[in-house]
Parts: sequence; structure tokens; C-alpha cells
Amino acid sequence: MWPARRLLKYGAVTGALLGTALSLKANQYSLDSIGVVRLGRAATTVHKTAAEKLLALCCTNRGVYIKVGQHIGALDYLLPKEYVETMKVLHSHAPCSKLEEIKRVLREDLKQDPMDIFMDFDPEPLGTASLAQVHKATLKDGTVVVAVKVQHPYVRGNSLVDMKTMEVLVKLVAWAFPDFQFQWLAEETKRNVPIELDFSQEGHNAEKVGSMFRDYTWLKVPRIYWELSTKRVLTMEYLEGGQVNDLNYIRDNKIDPYEVSDKLSQLYSQMIFIHGFVHSDPHPGNILVRKSPKEGVEIVLLDHGLYAVLTNEFRYQYSNLWLSILNSDKEAMKKNCDNLGVGDLYGLFVCMVAGRTWDAVLSGLEKTKFTTNEEVASRVSHYLLMSPNRMKPSSGDWAVTIDFVQEAVIISLSSGRNREMFEKEIPNLLPQISDVLAKVNRQMLLILKTNDLMRGVEATLKAQSRVVRWGWKSKDFFEQQKRDTPPPCLIDSSLGRHSHVKLNGVKFHYLETRGGRGQPLLLLLHGFPDCWLSWRHQIPVLADHFRVVALDLKGFGDSDKPLGRSSYRIDKLLIELRQFISALGVSSCTVVGHDLGGLLGWYLVHRYPDLVDKFVAISCPHPNVYWDELSRSSTLNSRWVKFSQLPYLPEMDALKEDLSIINQYFHHLPKTNSKDNYVEAYKYTFSRKEDWTGPINYYRNLPFSRVHEDGEPVRTPCLLLVGNKDEFVSLESVVKSTEYTDKFVLKIVEGGGHFPHQQLPEVVNKFLLAFLVVVHSPRQEKSPSRGLVNRMFDAVSSTVKYGNQMLDTVQRKKCNDENSLSARALYFGQSPS
Repeated sequence: MWPARRLLKYGAVTGALLGTALSLKANQYSLDSIGVVRLGRAATTVHKTAAEKLLALCCTNRGVYIKVGQHIGALDYLLPKEYVETMKVLHSHAPCSKLEEIKRVLREDLKQDPMDIFMDFDPEPLGTASLAQVHKATLKDGTVVVAVKVQHPYVRGNSLVDMKTMEVLVKLVAWAFPDFQFQWLAEETKRNVPIELDFSQEGHNAEKVGSMFRDYTWLKVPRIYWELSTKRVLTMEYLEGGQVNDLNYIRDNKIDPYEVSDKLSQLYSQMIFIHGFVHSDPHPGNILVRKSPKEGVEIVLLDHGLYAVLTNEFRYQYSNLWLSILNSDKEAMKKNCDNLGVGDLYGLFVCMVAGRTWDAVLSGLEKTKFTTNEEVASRVSHYLLMSPNRMKPSSGDWAVTIDFVQEAVIISLSSGRNREMFEKEIPNLLPQISDVLAKVNRQMLLILKTNDLMRGVEATLKAQSRVVRWGWKSKDFFEQQKRDTPPPCLIDSSLGRHSHVKLNGVKFHYLETRGGRGQPLLLLLHGFPDCWLSWRHQIPVLADHFRVVALDLKGFGDSDKPLGRSSYRIDKLLIELRQFISALGVSSCTVVGHDLGGLLGWYLVHRYPDLVDKFVAISCPHPNVYWDELSRSSTLNSRWVKFSQLPYLPEMDALKEDLSIINQYFHHLPKTNSKDNYVEAYKYTFSRKEDWTGPINYYRNLPFSRVHEDGEPVRTPCLLLVGNKDEFVSLESVVKSTEYTDKFVLKIVEGGGHFPHQQLPEVVNKFLLAFLVVVHSPRQEKSPSRGLVNRMFDAVSSTVKYGNQMLDTVQRKKCNDENSLSARALYFGQSPS
């Protein structure tokens, strides 16, 4: 039986809200009366009095009521301004528990006096929310500064009844105002609050995300001190930084706003599309930025209390929705919105997802510039979300917050109208907005919130031009020539014998020259998008000196094509390459790699130096240089690498316009109807969606794998070949790669592009034979010191000006700092293997 005090408490709350609702209902205050720029017929004094009573009740009862009050203070476009202005005080002045109450929770949960644990404990909280407050403290040994999150002592006991009361109140509001159907809000909050009240769950989430993104060295997640943590207390590493929307902090610390925007996009794209494990409170108060000498911009992610787990089915449907939007396919948009539960209001929903007008969506996002009206809408929305005077909403709110609601409304009306007209029309659309948000798949609510955060951050940082927009043509998107028969050049055995070997259940196809069993092994690794055929000009020449094997990398050509992204992690790829070499009956070999194959060669020679006798990288800088030096004007640029992180869409993009991407990569190949039509051979090889998933999975993994900077350089002799007209790779990036090798020869292929071994095979073959076959004296193999290379090749112009004659001279300089480098081995990821 409830105590009388609690009955009075909830009766007062219900009475206050019900009285206000009845008053408005009696006076026929309809939805249209609650406008954006006017009060309608509602009496200001009635609203003001009711709002003040509601604020007093929220502050008295605290807990879930503070959460509700914070919501009301955010609904500028949905409620009379008297309620909004009165309740906004809870954003920046949420009631905090007394210090003695906090210490009592610490004593009860940690079984010790706080002063026996902490050297000092700041009495003023760093921040206060509806369920907890955070204090800065120093551990007893004085070496570690921590942030201690302590639950308000009254929250857990009251939460169940508070949620029941909230359910009743939402139903009463829905009765008073039929157009406001937000019962789902109470249901979501009721489901999430028990999870949020268990701080050990937050700790586990933080560790899971830290492990999940261990290759993102620029992402910082607080370390959890489990010995000082319970369900009501969470002690974690104290991480400093400025809020992501704090422009003064960003300017003062010389932080690149574009880099902030890019890394946030990367992070949330991975969470949504790849992992399906998404931070449920993507609010600026939980995202800090700071400058790091090594990583550039670091992102600090806080408050891991609630994560959304997106199902594979939802991610697939959401990807399909984006595909239809980018393709301006109205029927497909309707179908995909139906799958997400929206129905006939798909047009409004598409505008909410895309953040663009309906006219822009139908005209093609890539063809339509971001308009002034759209920019105004984005900035108004962003202000409501990002205002520094606002306290962050409670984590896991999954609520209809004004940021994305008003944005959707304004954007949906923005074509050819001014803002005054937007505001006049907004009340008429609120029932439709409410209907969309009540019907849509629950997982979509968080996506809308996240989309708005990203647009808001970009607007604040003035980085909107960095948003990736990919062109899709609906007319001929799926018009593709059928290719059922492989062209003769793909199955021609005149170059060698086609064979297969199975390693750990994965079949690898390769071509091996005949009669070379007694000769040293030379392994050829092709690039992207390519296959063994890439080496057709090199195989017969090298076969005079080597046992030549041209491998179809996993996911390419006639090798197996596992679809899982994890199958293409660098550790697994390197183990498979080592096993493949061993299966050929040798303990070491020479490796020649082009583009992607060159990247794998670099990783291989670092990880297994005894496995590689000599290494040749064609059109491929070192991995630590490669991803930062991609040409912006090329097909494979940093934007494409980010786009490749999405599921499904990159594969479909590659298939569009009868595989036009193949024409772009292999524009140097002649178009012919003969049996040697290599363009058609490549189109046959990549003619299906699954033919692209494996190759693209390399780019979903490798950009996040670096070689540790503080280890010793590659001791294996290396030849670096690059064309001076390479549209993908800069000469400067190849020169920078010499920092990672102790013995190198650098050659420029004059007139060569990204495929110099196909464009100028005689020149490339000459360089290969000179390096691989002719034995140099030890003095000739010595490479210049790193400092000398920097002085002589600190600009591309120097390399171009002096060409190969000067490069040959540099090779004969004596290395002066050969023994000054760290003896530590180089590893990938976080720890040695």
C-alpha cells in the first residue's frame, strides 16, 4: 500500500496537469492555437501559473520528473512559450543532491569512507542530470584523477512509481490534445530507465566500445576503475576537452573543424552501419574534442549508459532507404518507408532523414545545392540542440526532441517560401509529424537524432561542404550488360597453370609459371579493382629468373569471396599470406605488390621480415602515409574511403551505369572486340554485387591499421616504383615512405600513371630485373639516412626535377643513422601479436 505522502505527491502532479488540460480543453484550444509565434487564444496567466506549479513539483519530486521537465523545456514549437521558458531552467540548473547524500551513497556501495579512497573530492559537481551527478576526485595515491558518477539516492526507489505516473499523465495529455500521440515516449523511457540506473552496464558499454574501436587511436573512451564501481557508483578516468560545439575552444586550440566533422562522421557511420551498436545520447555535452600532437584531433566520448542495438534487418532497410534517396527513386522510397513503418507520410519522413527539401531529393541531391532556406532550417534546429546555456538531455531519451522535429517541418516546407510562412504552417503539420514518429521503427528515432547532431555540428563548424554526396542516376542505375562467359584472356593458360589451394576453408586461385620449381619464388599481389591478369606483361619476363605465382587475393577473381567484414582484418590476411607461401613449399620469397597488393606487402614485410627476401611496391606508399595522402581528385579518395564504410551502398554504386567505375580505373586500356578485351575481362570479374563486397571490405578495415611509428625500419631491400602522372598517388607520398625502410631504391616511371606496369611494361620490367636479378654490393645497397632523404626530397618538385639520375646517386649515399633507431619491433593495432 502506498504511503499517504506518496499518494499526495502523485495526486498533486496529476491534478496540476489535468487541471491545465481541462482548462484548455474547455476553451477549445486546439492544436492550431499552440503556435510558434503566437499564443493563440490561450490565456498567458493560466499557462504561467500552471507552468510554475509544474516546475515546483518537478524540483520537489526530482528523478524522472526532471527528465520530463527537461523535455517540456525543449519543446519550443509544440507548447506555449510560458511552459517552455519556465521549464528551461532545468537544463542548466537541475537540482543536485547534497554532498553528504552523495558521500552516503559512496559509503554504502564502496564499503569505505570516501576520504579513505580519495585524496580530494570536489564538492561541486562537474555536471548534474536527472539520475546522477559527476564529481572530480583524486585517488589516494595522488597519481590518478578520476570522474566519479554517483546516482541520486532517491532515484532508484521512486523510479517504478514515477514511470507509472508518467504513463498516466501522457495518456491524459493525449486525451486533452488528440493530435499529440506521444504514448510511445513513455513506453521508451519506461524501458530505458532501469538500464540507465545500472551503472555497471555503462562501464561494460564503455569497455565494449573501446575494444570495438581500438584501431581508432584518436577516439578516447574513459577507463573504468571496477574496484571503485557498483550499480550506483561509476569511477572512471577523467578526460578533459572542449565541447564539440564550443567554437572558442576550437579556435583557441587551433583544432581543424573539418577534421572534427570527418572523424565524427566516421565514428557514427561505423556505429550505425557496421557494428549496429550506437551511442544513444549523441549530444555535444557527451562529445569532447582536444588537440593531440600525434593524432591531430582526438574525440572523447562520454556517458555510455545506454546503447541502441540495431538489428541486421533494420540496417539493411535503412541502407536501402538511402539508396532510394540517392537514386531519387520515388517508388523505392515509398516501399522502403513502408518497411520502416511510416506508410503514406514517406515524403515527410524522407526529408527528415536526408535533411533536404522534397524538391532537392527528387531533383537529385548531387545536382541540387544546399539552399539558404535549408541552411536556416539547419541552424535553427542546431541552435535548439547545441545552445551552450542548455543542460544536455538525459541519456537514452529516444524522445521526440524539437531539434529534429522542427527541422523536418521547416525543411519539408522550405521550397520557395520564407521563414515567416514556415512558422505559420508548422502547427498544421504537427499531427503528421506526431504520426510519423509514433509509427516509425523505434530504432529510427535515434538515427534521426544522430543525423541532426551531425548536421548541427557541421553547421556550427561551417563544414557543411564536407558532407559526402554521391551521384546516382536512376534511369540507367541497374542497366547492366549480362556477362555469363569469361573472356578468353581470363582462362588463357599460355602464361602458366591455373591452380587452387584451400587454407582454413577459403579457396585461393593463382597462376603459376611452368618449369620454375628449382628457382626462387616471386609472389605477385594485384591491386584494386584487379586480379591476377594485372601481371600479364611481367609474368613471361620474370619467369626466366623466378618461379612466378600471380595470386587472386581473397575476395577477388576466382578466389573465394567471404562476405563478412572481419574476414579481411589485416591480422587474418597476413596469416593467410604466410600460410599460402608455406603451402608453395618455400620459407621465403620475393614479393611484388601493386596498389592494394603493395599495401599488403608493406604490412607483410613489417610483420614477417624473414618471410620476404626483397619487396617491390608499385604505386603504393607506406600504410602510415597512404591513407593521409590520397588524391582528392581521384576516384579512390578519402571521401570514397568513408563512403565504403557503409554496407550495401558502395557495392551498388560500383555496379551502376554498367560498371562505369571499371572504365574510370582502366581508362588506359584500349577498347577492342578481340579476345584480349581486358576491360570486358575486368567487367566480367566484377559483374555481381558479391564480387565487390570482398574488395571493398579491405577498405572497411585497412584504413584503421597503422604500423607503430617507434619501431625499427624495414631491413628488407625495397624498390619503390611510381609514375609521375599517377592520379591516385603523389610522388611526395612515395618519398615519405622511405622513412620506413632502411634499404631502398626509388624509381620514377616517366609518363606512367597508376598502372605503370600495364601502361609502360618494358620500362617497369627493366626496373624490376635490375633490382631483383642484379646483385649489388653491400655498399650499393645502403640507403641514405632519413634526414638526408628529407632534405633532398622534401618537395615533389625536387623529385620531378632531378628524376632517376639523382635518385640513383642518393642510393649510394652512406646511411649515418642506421644504428640510432629503436630496436622495438613494429606491430599493428594495440599490442604485439
